[in-house]
Amino acid sequence: MDDIRTIMLSIADLDYPLQVQLGGKQEEFTREAVKQINDKLNTYRSAFPNLPKERYLAMTAFDFCYRNLELGEMKDTVPFMERVKVLTEELEDYFRKE
Repeated sequence: MDDIRTIMLSIADLDYPLQVQLGGKQEEFTREAVKQINDKLNTYRSAFPNLPKERYLAMTAFDFCYRNLELGEMKDTVPFMERVKVLTEELEDYFRKE
């Protein structure tokens, strides 16, 4: 089993300790997620100065959740696979007749 260590994450100027497994992608993904969150927060801070921190956090959470839902929809290949199956069967039937 991989070793576990505690890393410090800084999100919106607040520090959070988080335990991650060493030797895998967890630490890399965690650090990249924090970077993306802070980048998005800073984008909102620049675009809408003087708002409370909670507003930036809420807008950032909404943005990431919305994008996650979009990506989930894009990965839903079931309807396409069903259509490919039907087309494959039609092609097989056609070639059997020849």
